[in-house]
Amino acid sequence: MAKIILFDAVGTLFGVRDTVGEVYQKFASEWGVDVSPVAVNQSFFDSFKAAPPMAFPGTESAKILDLEFEWWCRVAAETYKKLGVLEQFSDFRGFFGELYDYFATDAPWLVYPDVKPALTKWRESGIKLAVLSNFDSRLYQVLTALRLADFFSDITISTEVGAAKPDRKIFTTALQKCNFTIERAVHIGDSLIAGYGLVVEDNFVNQLKLKTIENKINNLILFNSGVSGETSTGLSNRYKWVLEDNYDGVIILIGANDALRGIDPSLTSQNIEKILSYLKEKQIPTMLIGMKAPNNLGEIYVNEFNEIYPKLSKKYDTGGVDGLIGHKTRRAIGLYQRDNNLPQTCWPPL
Repeated sequence: MAKIILFDAVGTLFGVRDTVGEVYQKFASEWGVDVSPVAVNQSFFDSFKAAPPMAFPGTESAKILDLEFEWWCRVAAETYKKLGVLEQFSDFRGFFGELYDYFATDAPWLVYPDVKPALTKWRESGIKLAVLSNFDSRLYQVLTALRLADFFSDITISTEVGAAKPDRKIFTTALQKCNFTIERAVHIGDSLIAGYGLVVEDNFVNQLKLKTIENKINNLILFNSGVSGETSTGLSNRYKWVLEDNYDGVIILIGANDALRGIDPSLTSQNIEKILSYLKEKQIPTMLIGMKAPNNLGEIYVNEFNEIYPKLSKKYDTGGVDGLIGHKTRRAIGLYQRDNNLPQTCWPPL
């Protein structure tokens, strides 16, 4: 049984209340710059993914705060540069300073409804809880403002360690600080879709792209909207803006983090059904990929959770895959990463 659980922060414990694009544009419009929030949102995530890891090895601690600000400022500048409006700001650093301070408060953030009950349950069970994040030093303020800080015995962030996830160093540092070995630890906040711990070419969407090439399927463009650490609740809060562009089809793979947290399967089912209902109304063809709950959650929970996907797939007449590949199969054929939990290059059945 796990003795310590390490949590990612953004996308796992809490998320942006609206969208990043909407928040950015709320401030940008006050500086006389008007751009579509949807376009800003997409440009931000493109710029964010292209940025180097936020880690500054060998840097004096006194300089970290300034380096964090500069890192985010470059991401924001690249976001607006891609949209061709960067020069419209009379003082971009002034604009960004206001935005940066805003994200240090509780105002833009939303704690997922299942988080506090789950944290309370684990803490009462005697499990130590800690945060392991690639966020910056503002995380301390945000966790306090959101009334989450008291749940955690320790917080480890990439800029203090000088290494960002998925670098092994940040994990070992966090465990050493808490005086635990990896055998007694669980990390919640990884993503099958986003390809956590994999090179970009090996993530789920890029593997699908390779399959389309191998099968000579032309004129097919795939977009990856996966967020590391997300639960079905997180996706149910953002799916409409993700789908604002016109798509010919959608693949839904969500729920693994729900199972890891032991979230009530009825809530997971409700969240997924909300999305499927919307897609059916919009007449967008959909594939629902099933998830399997870990067996150590008990027979009743496992059966209830595993039934979610075939039931919803039948009800909404979606295409479906009953799980990407089972845990035992992955372990047997060596498809796990070094943590013996996250999958390696995916996915043979597809």
